[in-house]
Amino acid sequence: MDPYHDKPNRGWNEPKGWAKKHSLADQMLLVLLDEMNLARIEYYFSEFLSRLETRRGINLDKAEDRRKAEIGLDIGSSSDGNSIMQLFVGTNVLFVGTMNEDETTQALSDKVVDRANVLRFGRPRNLRREGGSNGQPLAISDDRLSHKTWIDWCNHELSSDASQTVDDWIARLNEAMTTIRRPFAHRTSQAIRNYVANYPGLGEDDTALRHAMSDQLEQKIFPKFRGLDPSEPNVQRALDTLRNILSDLQDEQLIEAINESRREHQFVWMGVDRFKDEVEA
Repeated sequence: MDPYHDKPNRGWNEPKGWAKKHSLADQMLLVLLDEMNLARIEYYFSEFLSRLETRRGINLDKAEDRRKAEIGLDIGSSSDGNSIMQLFVGTNVLFVGTMNEDETTQALSDKVVDRANVLRFGRPRNLRREGGSNGQPLAISDDRLSHKTWIDWCNHELSSDASQTVDDWIARLNEAMTTIRRPFAHRTSQAIRNYVANYPGLGEDDTALRHAMSDQLEQKIFPKFRGLDPSEPNVQRALDTLRNILSDLQDEQLIEAINESRREHQFVWMGVDRFKDEVEA
């Protein structure tokens, strides 16, 4: 996880030659937080969120800069004079969490929603036995994704026309969110742009651009309406603005999902089932 584990005074002290045999620094790694909202995410993950964001504005070649993005691990003892283990999370590490939404769990705060993409999964249409449709165990691939391949996939640039289009959408989105006193700042704006810029198939036509923007409305914007009264005038105006944007995006499924959510006394966002029509067909 830590590409700088072998630097001095960082408390790792791994056995000599260990890294050459066991290091996974050249592979993508996934940390899975199962049932992550049984406790408030900010209580146990806020320091990690802060350090992950700090990585963007530092010089990785300087130890004193890297220290700003490191997190000290309270393990073992420093009474022997060794440094407390310092962890710098490399860009080859992704964090994914699973969660349910019911009366026993904590809702996601705006702070978490702004820093993540929330994917909602609809209920299964056909309940099957464990192991898949034929009762056989699911195959698990041994292929590993290299960090280099991941980097090659990322950091794409939007064309000037696409960039202007996305900027216009973002400005309209933020205007709508300002109406309900939940505007977003540079972090969310940049996250939306980065998501759109790295969307598969971008540049072939405007379909991928529209799909990517619809994703971001579903993942980052509509969760912020939870608990609001859809009959309140400012909420109505904001939702109408978002519907107009979705009309530009030609996303009828998402428009239908909004219409269903705003019929209740409180806005309850359950996402949209993209495979509903395929299954029913």
